[in-house]
Amino acid sequence: MNINILQRIQSSSNDLTKAQLQVSEYIQDNLVEASFQTLDQIAASIGTSTTTVMRFAFSLGFSGYSELQKELQKYIRSKLTPESRLEKNTVTVNEDSLKLKCAEKQIHNIKNTQENLSEEAIYESIQFIKKAKTIFLLGARTSFTISYFLYQSFNQQLNNCKLLSPVGQDIDQALNITADDLMIVISLPRYAKSTIELVKSIRKLRNPSIITITDGFAAPLAPYSDIILPCEYDSLSYHNSMSAPLYIADLLVTELSQAAKSKTAKRLVDAEELMKLLDYHYE
Repeated sequence: MNINILQRIQSSSNDLTKAQLQVSEYIQDNLVEASFQTLDQIAASIGTSTTTVMRFAFSLGFSGYSELQKELQKYIRSKLTPESRLEKNTVTVNEDSLKLKCAEKQIHNIKNTQENLSEEAIYESIQFIKKAKTIFLLGARTSFTISYFLYQSFNQQLNNCKLLSPVGQDIDQALNITADDLMIVISLPRYAKSTIELVKSIRKLRNPSIITITDGFAAPLAPYSDIILPCEYDSLSYHNSMSAPLYIADLLVTELSQAAKSKTAKRLVDAEELMKLLDYHYE
């Protein structure tokens, strides 16, 4: 019978030293974080040495911590598949409670996100946005909805926003990114590989500033980001909830409108005049 990495870790407890047992317990309690932390980061989080972490990996039959980490990431991805999330949530939710529980979940996501967002991170994000020569927005699949909202909303206040393709087709446009520019990226589990690879490559080639809206500081794009804006994304179904990422996006738009009030007001007046000439709105 094949056993997964979590079962493998649990079954090894009797053969571990006290220090290695601490590593085992930390990984079991923090699976997502541990699967993306570096060797130094995980040792620091536990309060032990990197040698102890390595010896724990050896005790499980791995050549080193990186090999163990790959197995952890594989396990996490298997648990985050849409079908596994749907199966889990179907068991815990019935139709009678769905309307209330769905609302409670979104409130919980936004509340936890608000509590984990620092004023400093929001302030620094606005400074990056204001000084950027060009702002590039990037998100794949459902995360694209957040990048598109930011693109539309920022363009009502600024005139320097570009929306990158969520499937990596805008390579020519991405090549225009410079160190004077800003990328705002939305990346949530199961993390689109195209998004991560594009950000990593552009960071290496052009070194723009990067703000990432993601699930936490252990996310794959954390090492390549200047600012992380962490958010909750859990839902009662198979999908990532966009309520908390949208809350962050709306907060950035609102903060920018307050920070650049006169410039925003002028563009809104100009836009209103143009839309009247075009008879844009239904009356």
